[in-house]
Amino acid sequence: MGGQQSVLLSGARVMLSWPAWTRLCVAAFKLNVITVYIGQNPLYGYLSTGPAYMTALQEAKLLYPEVYRNVTLHTVYYPGGLISCADGAVQTVLTAGSITEYLSRMTGFSVIYTGSCSTETMVLGDFARERNVPVFSSTAGDTRITNKQRYPTTVTGAGTDHTSMPEGFFALLDLFEWRTVTTLCDALTQYPGLNAFHALACANLRLIQSKQRTKYNFYDTDFDSGLTSDYRPFLSRAKTDSRVIVLITHPRIMREMMLTAHALEMTNGEYVFLAGTITRVPTRGPITWKFGDGRDEVLFLDVGA
Repeated sequence: MGGQQSVLLSGARVMLSWPAWTRLCVAAFKLNVITVYIGQNPLYGYLSTGPAYMTALQEAKLLYPEVYRNVTLHTVYYPGGLISCADGAVQTVLTAGSITEYLSRMTGFSVIYTGSCSTETMVLGDFARERNVPVFSSTAGDTRITNKQRYPTTVTGAGTDHTSMPEGFFALLDLFEWRTVTTLCDALTQYPGLNAFHALACANLRLIQSKQRTKYNFYDTDFDSGLTSDYRPFLSRAKTDSRVIVLITHPRIMREMMLTAHALEMTNGEYVFLAGTITRVPTRGPITWKFGDGRDEVLFLDVGA
């Protein structure tokens, strides 16, 4: 019994001293957070995300002063306008010099934090691998980033799961034994912020497609609703190729395409349309059939939106 009391007392001392030990360790630990921003994309550009990170660290220091006492925030910013994710990846290369300068003159432990899109994060991931520096991303969701051989130091916490989405799509194909599919991917150049999601959704879907060519027959078509509003050629081709059609575009464009499909007699139950988008969020617009333009009844009664 005495031995048990001794063990319990020792455990209590450890528990009581743990907060003090934590404060001691954290106080002696210096953390450098290098945030990287590219351009002024409305979703992940500097003006959209930079103030949030700065405010978050300030609030954290007020709430937990002992934990964040030795945490400093450094900013690397490459200016630009409403650039696309692909163009941002090219410009991300130009930030390597500034990041290297920070890493060479700072003491303590350094990490890179970014709210950039996936292709920009992939460039940072390649750079960080060579420097053995951790990269944390709050937005990148490309499945290629999960390749730990190429990106051993990159961790992403994107809200959109681009890995499960195509997996669910192929599970649906197997469930109904669909083997011939058409994918229509919209570049959406008129939405330089929103199009990052759709481009990534299409890229990840086709990445898995490339590994399933012996099992499925795919017809892939790319178009840009920012350059054309006539969707009849794309849908007419899809009509002759398959009866399962995947639309990866903005909800507003999707509505127009379904009205075109109605005009082509593709909404009579012979064809299946799958929407490659996510549920409603403020930045991506509502997924709805009702716009009050005199065509709502067609969508509701015939298309079944």
